[in-house]
Amino acid sequence: MIGNLITVSPGMQLYIWRHFQIQVPDHWEMLFYGKNAQAGKCTFADRYQHRLEFTWSVVPGKPDFTRMLDDYLAEFRRDDEVTEVAKIILGAWSGFTARLGEVLTSRVGRFFPQDRCLVELVFLWPEQRDVQLERRVMESVREESLTPEGNWRWRAFGMDLYASAECELDQCTVQAGLARMTFASMKQRQRVEIFERMGLVSQWLHRPVQEWLTLRRPLGVTVRQDVLETAQEMEVSHLIGDQLAEGWRRLLFKRTSFDSRAWMNKHDGRLYCQTITGSTVPVTRRLFGWEEC
Repeated sequence: MIGNLITVSPGMQLYIWRHFQIQVPDHWEMLFYGKNAQAGKCTFADRYQHRLEFTWSVVPGKPDFTRMLDDYLAEFRRDDEVTEVAKIILGAWSGFTARLGEVLTSRVGRFFPQDRCLVELVFLWPEQRDVQLERRVMESVREESLTPEGNWRWRAFGMDLYASAECELDQCTVQAGLARMTFASMKQRQRVEIFERMGLVSQWLHRPVQEWLTLRRPLGVTVRQDVLETAQEMEVSHLIGDQLAEGWRRLLFKRTSFDSRAWMNKHDGRLYCQTITGSTVPVTRRLFGWEEC
């Protein structure tokens, strides 16, 4: 099952990162991404330059935006090259636009109470400010809700997935033909969830998906079930097993769960794989993928 339906504006694409939704133009891509849930940023760019920075930071409480904006503007105006300064107010967003030398920028901020998170958007306009696009992006930013099953939704790099709330983003790999996001629990990585999207399949996958999935399992995994299922009109290869636990639990010969699924997506021709180990709760049967909302 793909995520909750969200209306995406024409010509825009949806990203969900660190419990926030944001829509940006189709031709913008995420180049930089932060993994720290307390403070970080994502950077979007078109084929020519950086266009948007999405920055978040957890704060003790709602800040005094009027004072913050005045201090920010005062600091900004100390640069002799700053001209064309004008304030921006849009709903809960407040900020300003200004020209720094040849660079035209818009900077706006907003407080989101669910996670006590301060979000800032910094737009860079290569030619002239697009007020309509600026507004569409600002209005698209909203907090993502935790699902009843206790999962957070993420959407980026061609993947639309749900990761357990007991896990945090641990690693992210984006290469030509491969996107991989790894989530690990805060409790000594007892639970690890790996989501992968692989391309160029015809050049390297020369055996059935089920056989490939069996061969790539980690050493020490004992397969208890090897089944072929049907989900969302796709054939899904599914391995269920267990392996020796990590750390001190291994000394007690404790075993932990292993659950891996792989399938070819008939819409985009990519191979998707979802692997969850060390599960302490039932493994979700929800598959992830990439579909238009």
